[in-house]
Amino acid sequence: DQVGNVRYANPAAGRMLGYEAEELVGLDYRVLINDQIEGDGVRRSRLTSDIMRGVGALLRRKDGRYRPVQYKIVPITEQGVTIGTVLVFRDVTDRVRLDNLLKDMQATAKIGGWEYDIDAKQVHWTDALYAMHDMPVNTPLSDKDLLAMLHPEDQRKMQAAVQKAVDSGGPSDLHARLTNGHDRTLHVRIILQAERREGRTVRLHGTMQDVTDLVMAEHQLRETRDFFELTLNAIPTPVTFVDAKMQVTYANRAMEEWMGRAREQIVGQHLREVVSSESLISLGPQIAAAMRGESVLATESGVRNGRTREWQTHLVPE
Repeated sequence: DQVGNVRYANPAAGRMLGYEAEELVGLDYRVLINDQIEGDGVRRSRLTSDIMRGVGALLRRKDGRYRPVQYKIVPITEQGVTIGTVLVFRDVTDRVRLDNLLKDMQATAKIGGWEYDIDAKQVHWTDALYAMHDMPVNTPLSDKDLLAMLHPEDQRKMQAAVQKAVDSGGPSDLHARLTNGHDRTLHVRIILQAERREGRTVRLHGTMQDVTDLVMAEHQLRETRDFFELTLNAIPTPVTFVDAKMQVTYANRAMEEWMGRAREQIVGQHLREVVSSESLISLGPQIAAAMRGESVLATESGVRNGRTREWQTHLVPE
């Protein structure tokens, strides 16, 4: 009522709060609604695994425990005067638990969700995305601010992706560089999707994942691979790699010269397409032994480029 006392409660409300319905009648509603937990105002209940919306609260049970709920307040008016309020609430304990699980997963995967309301020009981020950018949660955001965080080259890619989504609703999956709140450069993967109604795009949403560690690891791997490529090409000994399916997956420069064929004509071919049938038959037992995990040294001889030659083939299993 206007004073704040409960005048009616149904049995479901009683069960949720640990009271008999009759016990709730006459209580001050402030005994039941908690809005001062840890200094916060009314708590926001996270209701979806997409962008988190809705205003929620924690209701205080009879045993002192708190239960998260989604609520709706409807005023009761009589002759234009408010005489009371109906409070309808729904238990969202399971959804809050799932949301906390989602937060943990987002933190582990370094991924966050975002959305942009085109008509309202409002941006919403999940907490994980604020953390990725080293920004306080609920920092006011605008689409221009977000674009400015991206590397200039990637700003153009993002603008093109947004335009495509607005014009046709087409999705995009792109990689970009951004500078977070601590001036740290991050590599991110941005997935952008559009929500369309009546033939027009009204909302953009998606995810952003921090892939900096992956990009750095790939860069280091490329540098290591380039180093070994230079080393292998510098030695005069032919080197090749053959997988379990007998397909050639690598050949160095000396191997190209030895075979008299370009690397592109060697790599990707079955071994029988690279060496002569006689050599393949001769090396058959040694190749089988190497595939079993044995290191093998085979000596061969033959005529190459008009000259009789003898060479050794080392078969080293991986």
